[in-house]
Amino acid sequence: MIRVQSVASTNDERTWTVLGRDHLPLPAVELYLEHLRQTRASPNTIRSYARALALWFQYLDLLKRPWEDARLEDATGYIAWLRTGLHPDVVPIGDMPSRMADSTIATRIHGMQSFYTFHQWRGLEVAPWLYSGGAARNPSYRPFLHHVNHRRPQVTIRVRNKRTTPPTLTPRQIEAIKDSCARFDEASRSWSGCLRDRLLFQLLEETGMFSGGQP
Repeated sequence: MIRVQSVASTNDERTWTVLGRDHLPLPAVELYLEHLRQTRASPNTIRSYARALALWFQYLDLLKRPWEDARLEDATGYIAWLRTGLHPDVVPIGDMPSRMADSTIATRIHGMQSFYTFHQWRGLEVAPWLYSGGAARNPSYRPFLHHVNHRRPQVTIRVRNKRTTPPTLTPRQIEAIKDSCARFDEASRSWSGCLRDRLLFQLLEETGMFSGGQP
């Protein structure tokens, strides 16, 4: 089973690696993670990318595909596998609830893309499909008038998060919040409660930071 393994060093720093079926670190993944460590990537970044690559190699293991031979259709199928968890040979009938949020899937995809970009920088001919303009590495040769060409290679696979409308409060709800902070008593002609809190919410409302919808 391919899995993520935490590792504690002698100076009590913690990092992560990815173990293969032989319980040894996967060489290509460990080389990339060591690059992240040496370039001072945060531990959270290393852990996130290790998880992404563990899942990617689990998926490739189901396909019986070496990581160097991964295809574009493998990467798109990987997105479906992250969502459903079904074996690549299983075609679901109808919609299935996603087991991951789109933002999490995007993070896993980015970790896989960064891994292949690193190995392209090393000079390996892997994942030519990763960018629409070819490999991401920068060759030493520059054509004439290269400086006027501002086009950059575009990532071929991208998971877009669905935009959601932020929740709003109705005017009645805003008034109820303000009244819960402080309320004016007509009989005694005085305020009861915390006027400071009411002033804060009044300020948020009148400056548009405390939005209200239609009642």
